Amino acid sequence: MILLSLAIAFQCAWCIAVHAKDCVEAKATKEEMLEAAMMAVVMGGGPKLMYMEILYEELDKYFDK
Repeated sequence: MILLSLAIAFQCAWCIAVHAKDCVEAKATKEEMLEAAMMAVVMGGGPKLMYMEILYEELDKYFDK
């Protein structure tokens, strides 16, 4: 989840997808993943928030809506 947060912080769409998948495989919950990702938003502001959309798209692949 730390890597997921860093992927948001560094604004890397490919990294977000890879680390989201890794988190799911490690049995992280959707809420845990969102909390980790939001830490990057808290520290980085609006530009990081735009990359949450990519995470939500990835979460839709693995979790029920």
